[in-house]
Amino acid sequence: IVSGDFISRGMQAIISYATEISGIMLGLNMKYENYEASLAAVYPVFDAGMLYKINSKFNIGMMVQGLGEKQREIYTKREERILLETISVGAAYYITKHFMLSIESKFHKIINDSYGFGTEYNTQVTDNFNISGRAGYSKRYKDMPDLWEDITGGVGLDYSIKNITCSINGFLTDKIQIVSVEMGYRIGGSYVERAVE
Repeated sequence: IVSGDFISRGMQAIISYATEISGIMLGLNMKYENYEASLAAVYPVFDAGMLYKINSKFNIGMMVQGLGEKQREIYTKREERILLETISVGAAYYITKHFMLSIESKFHKIINDSYGFGTEYNTQVTDNFNISGRAGYSKRYKDMPDLWEDITGGVGLDYSIKNITCSINGFLTDKIQIVSVEMGYRIGGSYVERAVE
């Protein structure tokens, strides 16, 4: 994460489980996180999410992130105390197979709640390589200067070979830039789509 002269780097190790029950897709992550900006010890953190397909074009979902993270705090350069436990709810509508519109709300324990909306276009270059582009807008509910109030953009690259996946994602505004690199190995079953990101 880059914001002026504030830089934070981090690493996560994630174990995920996903299943489908009565048409509802459920997922659970257990993460061990380590960030340079963290001032406390590393603890296991849990995320839980669900996704329901109303029809072939319209999805709704919910995710709870940062469960078990009460012992870890992150301080920005403004020395604000932020607990990362977040509840997100959202919906997505696929205009075409490749083009999607979405809206979401995020509810935080400490910082102001927020809402956002955006679009995503993805295309399959080869059988195992996808490229996606994203644009959107995010804002806090209350009038409070914040790094995340802005028009946003991003790009994603996804590559897979059998059970091994690799993703590179970039996110940017005029205030911050984030780059994430993810690698995964699927033990069994099939992939479950993300609920709310």
